[in-house]
Amino acid sequence: MKKKVLGLLLAVSMTVSLAACGGTGTTDTSSTDTGTDSAQTSAPADDVLRIGVAAGITGNAPLEGERMQQALEMALEQYNESDGSIKIELDVQDTQGTTAGALNAVQRCISDGCQVILGPHGSTLVLAVGETVDAAKVPFISGGTSPNLLDQFEYLYTCRTNDTYAAAIGAQACVDSLNATNVGIFYCSDDYGSGGMTVASQYFEEKGIPYSSEAYNTGDTDVSGQILSLMNSGADCLFVWANGVDLAMISRTMYQLGCELPIVSSSSVAVQQYIDLCEPEWLEGWYGVGEYVESSDRAVVQQYAADFKEYTGETGELFGATYYGAFQAVVKAVELGGGIDSESIKSGLSQIEGLEVVLGTYNCDDQNNLMHECSLIQMELTTADDGSSVVAPVVLEQLSVDY
Repeated sequence: MKKKVLGLLLAVSMTVSLAACGGTGTTDTSSTDTGTDSAQTSAPADDVLRIGVAAGITGNAPLEGERMQQALEMALEQYNESDGSIKIELDVQDTQGTTAGALNAVQRCISDGCQVILGPHGSTLVLAVGETVDAAKVPFISGGTSPNLLDQFEYLYTCRTNDTYAAAIGAQACVDSLNATNVGIFYCSDDYGSGGMTVASQYFEEKGIPYSSEAYNTGDTDVSGQILSLMNSGADCLFVWANGVDLAMISRTMYQLGCELPIVSSSSVAVQQYIDLCEPEWLEGWYGVGEYVESSDRAVVQQYAADFKEYTGETGELFGATYYGAFQAVVKAVELGGGIDSESIKSGLSQIEGLEVVLGTYNCDDQNNLMHECSLIQMELTTADDGSSVVAPVVLEQLSVDY
């Protein structure tokens, strides 16, 4: 696809070296079920930067939190092996993948004296904790992408491309790449899915493309009724904005129902932990709006993938890469803001420009969005080393957004 979307410009990579700093770091994996009892915690020393980590280590998608924690621990280890003077600690708290758990996790981080918080991941969780973190005046960086997060919280910084633009890229792919004349929208009913649906439906309305829509809830075990309804609606293309934990169930159902319509999906389709839950034929040919694609020829992606594999034995993917970049943003913010207190970090985050990370290049805008780019990908069958068939994302075009 060789067109621009809402003023999209091809990305220009600008490499900014991570400030080389050293020190010591620890990881606190305390349970979050004790609330915010400050008697059980201690504030960091004056010369220690304590980074709170609100990660879904348990719950319905524990691998998301595990990859997030692994990447941050790797980032800290690499940081400590370089030269410098900042001492950094990670204070990891489990969100349990719920709004109540996320609120409890960030309250613990605040009580522990964290000057900045990474996470929680997911727009619904961010909306649940934003007022609390704002009241504490602690900057927090999240991978939440819902349009409802724009201008919502003063201390929130987002490190993935907002769905106002990512979903528009997906919607345009339906029209321009797949020549859709009638689109079926299948989306999760949560804030993430409904936000993507809203953006896509507005795009189709502006282009005069008729569409039908069906929703599902995360945790549903049968979505055949909704999919059959879309297949019978006259749609010649499907726009699927779903959470990754539901990808296997959705793609299996579409395959079993004999759905042969071209599909454009959210970034979930390019995440390895979700691909691993699917048979290759379920996803073959799907398009998606990807963010981390290991086959990318960008040097920073290849280095991260190799480092993560060596550190964990696992394949690098979106959740780890997202917060690995967020860690780099914090270090850069300390440099730009001139201190490790929350207000200095917030000031530094707002000044970030041209910082190359795994997902792309961070340029903070006036809505505290750091990321403005993503890739249009397609899932292609390839052959693994053992001769078996596997499906993997291939980048068709890298696009960035001119906010």
